[in-house]
Amino acid sequence: RSLSLEWKKSANAAGYRIYRSVYPDKGFVKIKDLNSGTFVGYEDRSVIPGGTYYYRMKGIYVNGAYKGLSSPSLSLEGTVTPSAPIGLTIAQTGEDALTVSWNLSIGATGYHLYRTDAADKEYECIAQGLTETSYMDNDVQDGKTYYYRVSAAGPSGEGIKCHAVSYTAGGVALNTRT
Repeated sequence: RSLSLEWKKSANAAGYRIYRSVYPDKGFVKIKDLNSGTFVGYEDRSVIPGGTYYYRMKGIYVNGAYKGLSSPSLSLEGTVTPSAPIGLTIAQTGEDALTVSWNLSIGATGYHLYRTDAADKEYECIAQGLTETSYMDNDVQDGKTYYYRVSAAGPSGEGIKCHAVSYTAGGVALNTRT
């Protein structure tokens, strides 16, 4: 996960110094010096999903032997969406039911489950705002293949969906006497 920053080029800047904090108005620590005034962007790859970060930039100016910094910019805020859940598994738990499970995603406050019945079709959200890491899909048909994806949501919105996993419902009969 990462946050991308962009800003307008400062006239005569020889480079930029980037600061980051988890507070909007204090605790800023230098994370990078960009030693070229032509770069007006930076990708911070050391962020944690679900975290909120604040940034300040200072222009670095060279005047003869003097190298100085401008006043800090206004704070920029960025929040990282949760990572896609991993470990998606499917198990048939009834004649017309599949249980879809996945691992927790850091920073998630809920999950959205998507399903389709063909790999090349668009996925439809069949459950959203789930707070557990499993869901029982009671709307399946014997012999039909289903494809599932799940995404994690947090304060900054919905993250990307995980890779698809498919399962063909097999018509399990439970509690049957022979």
